[in-house]
This record gives sequence, structure tokens and C-alpha cells, in this order.
Amino acid sequence: MKSTILLVVLLASVTTFSNAQESPIDAPSASMSPQSSASSEQERLRIRDLRRNTPTFSITTTPQIQARSVVDKHFVLQQIYPVLASVSDIQLTRYALRNGFVEGSPLFGHHPSASTMYGVSMPLCVVTTFWSYRLKKASPHSKLWTIPPLVLGSVHIAATTYTFFTM
Repeated sequence: MKSTILLVVLLASVTTFSNAQESPIDAPSASMSPQSSASSEQERLRIRDLRRNTPTFSITTTPQIQARSVVDKHFVLQQIYPVLASVSDIQLTRYALRNGFVEGSPLFGHHPSASTMYGVSMPLCVVTTFWSYRLKKASPHSKLWTIPPLVLGSVHIAATTYTFFTM
């Protein structure tokens, strides 16, 4: 803020002094002789010519280059896939558990509750989303960021189809 005010004051003073009709350097002296008056007239014209030829100072701002957003439509759609696959796997597993089946994953135990299954599966979705975000931010033109959500979603879809066909 201080530098902006200082810059404005500096520009205003330069503009004011450059528009002055006659500066103390250009003013004829009363003590000069007529011979030196002609040379001072030439000097004054030379100084004025220099002032006309000096470039003006202007501040222009360059437009900011728009960086591509990491989180765009494709990224969000790609991250929805493992979440929906996890929810379908959990819901089908809960249905199977109500009908007398047993959970096969050692992470959950034999009869896990819904909160246990969501408490384990959703942080995995968050971790893969963060991992995917970091991959896309590091190299935005690469498609490596699509691998973590595709793997997690595919594992949940495989578990869902296995549960569905064994019931």
C-alpha cells in the first residue's frame, strides 16, 4: 500500500514538473550579457528538445495466465466412481449379512456394522482422492491421476459382483 502511494506521488510530481512552462534552468538570468544570452537560448532549446524526446513512463499490467484448475468436471466424475462402488458394496454386504452370510474381509470381522464398513471404506476413498489430486497437480496433462480411483472402484465392484453371485 505504501509503495503504491509512493509510486502515485512520484508519477504526479514527474508529470507536474515535466509540464511546467519554464524551469529554473531555462529561465534567463538578469546578470547575463547579451552574448551569453544567445548561448543560453540555444541551451534552453536543447533542453526542451530533450524533454520532448524522452519516453513517457507508463505502468501496464500484463494479464494473468489462467492456470488450469485441478478439480474440474472430469476429476469430480472420476472420484464419484469409487464412492458409488463402495456404497454399493457396503449395502449389498449388509443385505447378505442380514440373510445369514459372513463377511470375508479381515478388516471388518465376521459381522461388521454399517458404521464399521463405512468407517473403513470412506477414508480409503478420501485417500485415493487426495492421491489422485496430487498426481493431477504434479502433471496435469498426464492421465496417471485416473489410476487410483479406477483401481479402488474396480475392487469394490468386483467385491459387489462376488457377493451378488454367491448369495
